[in-house]
Amino acid sequence: MINNNFEKTLSKVFSLADFERKENSVKYKDFHLLKVRRFLDYIGNPHINQNFIHVAGSKGKGSTAKIISSCLSENNIKTGLFISPSIHRFTERISISGKNILKKEFIDLVEDLWPYVTKINKEKDLGTITVFEFLTVMSFEYFNRQKTNINVIEVGLGGRYDSTNVISPMISVITPISLDHMNVLGKTISKIAYQKAGIIKNKIPVVITKQNITAKKIISDIAIKKESKIYESNKEIKIIKKEDKGLSGVKLNLHNNILNKSHQTYLKLLGDHQIDNLKTALTTLSIIKKNGVKIDLDKSCEKIMDITWPGRNNFISKNPNIFVDGAHNDDSAKLLSKNINNFFPKLNNLIIIFGCNIGHEPKDIIEKFRVYNPKIIITQSRHPKSYDLKNMKNLLLNSKIKILSYTKNTNQALIEAKKQAKSNDLILATGSLFIAAEIIEIVEKIKPEVYEI
Repeated sequence: MINNNFEKTLSKVFSLADFERKENSVKYKDFHLLKVRRFLDYIGNPHINQNFIHVAGSKGKGSTAKIISSCLSENNIKTGLFISPSIHRFTERISISGKNILKKEFIDLVEDLWPYVTKINKEKDLGTITVFEFLTVMSFEYFNRQKTNINVIEVGLGGRYDSTNVISPMISVITPISLDHMNVLGKTISKIAYQKAGIIKNKIPVVITKQNITAKKIISDIAIKKESKIYESNKEIKIIKKEDKGLSGVKLNLHNNILNKSHQTYLKLLGDHQIDNLKTALTTLSIIKKNGVKIDLDKSCEKIMDITWPGRNNFISKNPNIFVDGAHNDDSAKLLSKNINNFFPKLNNLIIIFGCNIGHEPKDIIEKFRVYNPKIIITQSRHPKSYDLKNMKNLLLNSKIKILSYTKNTNQALIEAKKQAKSNDLILATGSLFIAAEIIEIVEKIKPEVYEI
């Protein structure tokens, strides 16, 4: 249970159309920026004259946004961060310099903004406000009231028609693009890249992580039309020396071509893709430094070793070994499979606790682990859009994937996995961030925030 007043406030927010939590609550035709612009206009356009860094992508955008915001905060820059989804607490979505919005502040903002939601919904000409649109506007208003210096904004879905795309950023960032949310964004890389590249603004620099050739061409074409200079992070930040510390992270000596200087840092976020995210973050910080923002990147590099990001390549237990990652598409699963091989070279058996949300392809994700001949336990998270067991059985019916058992919740799944696990075996919880989060809560005895809504 959570605070009663806060739960009532969340209930009010969740009464809105919610693409994230309710299947088919929002149709793609309802994705546009007109509602958000009208909402912001009604409350005095709090986003105007704020400084923003806008981050889109299929993979790594949350980690990249976190690294950027942490480094800015370390330089005594009051930094807002807007992310989704939350892992353990709903208030994680809106934070300033590492501190989540207080429940009292959240409640007060909902009360202040709600009359405008009612007004727009009654007007009917643009459709109804969604949960994500509301939270986007709330974050802008909160950052404005708190007088932040820079705000790092993670795109929710796509980019072009995402409600965050009303801002005029100082820089745009696009992390790797892959097939994801295909029912909404399109069924090809080129269509998805077109949506993601919609955050590129006229004459505003754009940083890109290493991209698929097709995605890179789409981004480049749009950037040329917008007269926006592209910085490729894998070219701007070069690895001079890399000392792999296994599950403890990696020690890095880097050369920064933008500032023509070297950096030393230690990254505890696991996986080569996190090194790519770090490069993207450092490229972004280097550009805004060059453009006048006072940042000591050596100080930032010291902070990087303290950054953690739950649900992303986390080793959370020994005896039995438990590893969690929110890989939710086939590209992410492919990376995770590679990481498992790197981190656990003496692995005997892989036991997978798997569940995913509607809109993702369970067969494609699970297939990436076939090389391990894993024991697979299917389950579902508390999330309203989690595939239930009946649907998962149907989706996996004609596949050659062998399932050990089906369990109705993550607690039962972990009990079953532990029964199976022996020395040098690994329990891997994956398929969605929500599965990863729940296993972390069980292992680390974090009281879950259950929405009885």
